[in-house]
Amino acid sequence: LRSHFGMFMIGETQADVDEIADEYAARAKTTREEWLRARPHLPIGTPDRIVERIRRYAALGVSYLIPVFPYGRDRESVRLFSRDVIPELRSA
Repeated sequence: LRSHFGMFMIGETQADVDEIADEYAARAKTTREEWLRARPHLPIGTPDRIVERIRRYAALGVSYLIPVFPYGRDRESVRLFSRDVIPELRSA
């Protein structure tokens, strides 16, 4: 059993994703581009992008996933994840 426990940042649109990244970059006192560059393996994106990232984990043998969502955006993130990501993964 291989597992992954980590932060996932999901937004309904790319503008939502950019807003999340901007918030985290501002906290780190850096630009969004620098913040993202320092985290190349962070699953961040729209539901389609998150599905792609999870499928890559599965290809590496990960069969158990524990996503953690940003504080303050956790309800919206869980809603998107359950509505748009999980059904897409089940259909594959």
